[in-house]
Parts: sequence; structure tokens; C-alpha cells
Amino acid sequence: MLNHFVNKRNSRIIAISNAVRDHCINHEGIETGKLEVFHNSIDLERFSLVTEMEKSRLRQKHGIHGCPVVGTVGRLIDIKGHRHLIEAWLEVVKRYNTASLIIVGEGPLYDELQSRVTDLGLERHVKLFGNRPRSEIPALFR
Repeated sequence: MLNHFVNKRNSRIIAISNAVRDHCINHEGIETGKLEVFHNSIDLERFSLVTEMEKSRLRQKHGIHGCPVVGTVGRLIDIKGHRHLIEAWLEVVKRYNTASLIIVGEGPLYDELQSRVTDLGLERHVKLFGNRPRSEIPALFR
């Protein structure tokens, strides 16, 4: 119902990938002519330029050296689902007890998410970094 309303009331709809565009067309009934794709603006080249020394130094500084890392960067708001990611991380560490989850960003849920990490006993596995300089992001996630 909502998608029908959105489809009728908007002249253009932006999708963040071809897959999202295809989903909108095939499953949401949105007209092809209304959709435009704006691809994610992350420059992946920056990640390949990180040296092993730089990566190691930064990870060691933050206590995540020598372990698999999964991360996300974004505003800490409910719709992003960080709470679900933290809760799912319990299952990940059961299988990969050295795995680290890095959450970079600020927002109204920061304190709540930090409390949830503590409540679940995941302090060793989940790190909330707040805002970090953009220059650190590639070394943290590579």
C-alpha cells in the first residue's frame, strides 16, 4: 500500500544499486522510468593503498590486531539496525571467538548500543569507535 502511494506521488525514485533498482521494479511495482541509480560513493581504491604496517599499527592501537574484522560506518540511528548486528554478533563469536565488530559513527543510540555490548558481554568483540577521521577507515577495515 505504501509503495503504491510512493510510486504514484513521486516523479523520480533513487536506488543505491542495480540490485535495488531491479527489486523495486520486480517486487515493488515501481515503474522503470521513475528509477535512477546513484551508486555508493565509497572510493574502494583507498582501501587497497593501505600498507600492512599502517593497518597493523592502527589495529594494534585499538586492540583488534590479529583477528578477523567486520565493520560498519554510519549514523547510529534505529533504522540502520546496529542493535540487531550487535545481538547477532553473539552467534558469530561462538564460531569465531577472535572476530571483532567495529562500529564507527555517532548518533542518538551510541550510549544504548554501548550498554547492549556490555550487557551481552561482548566488550572484547565489539568496539564502538564514535567518529573517526576518514583517513583511518581504510586501515581499520582492510
